[in-house]
Amino acid sequence: MNNTKNITKRQQQAAESRKRIFDSAMKLINNKGFENVSISDICKSAKCSVGTFYHYFPSKDDLIMSAYKDADREEAEIIEQNSCGGDFREQILYIFKVQSEIACKMGVEFMTQIYKNQITIENHFLFDKDRTMPNHLCAIIEKTQADGLLTTEYSADSIVNELQKFSRGIFYDWCAHKGSYNHTESMIKSMNIFITAFCK
Repeated sequence: MNNTKNITKRQQQAAESRKRIFDSAMKLINNKGFENVSISDICKSAKCSVGTFYHYFPSKDDLIMSAYKDADREEAEIIEQNSCGGDFREQILYIFKVQSEIACKMGVEFMTQIYKNQITIENHFLFDKDRTMPNHLCAIIEKTQADGLLTTEYSADSIVNELQKFSRGIFYDWCAHKGSYNHTESMIKSMNIFITAFCK
């Protein structure tokens, strides 16, 4: 019994340490830029040793991708627990709205680095088809195709792929413009127009 409590406490402390490192990194990177923040800077802000940082993250790049994977899990939980209802268009837009809001919370510098990593590092998490988001989109599109509201000229997987490519383009533009406009509003407006291309 005591061991269970001790393990639980250690796990909680580990989660708190990891979160403190991540929160400090996010704040510093969004304020100064990824290249201008060292691991020592992050550790100083998080009040931890460099060794503690490396216990959780092999590098700054790994911290970035770990953060995005955490955000992806958060997005999956929100989508699974909160059905927006409405027609297929509203359901699709809701998924991209959740994605946008979480990304904006992470910050434009963080998102910029995530996209850089996907190009320069062989860890293409954004293209993983086992993620919750593409699976939810595929289920919505398959049902809508069966209802005769979306074209069957393309498979559901193909439509999901096109939607995600379009979404990544909006993220890229937002990052290129240093977050100078409301990403969520732009995502919903542009995606709403794009979805029409697949409607019957």
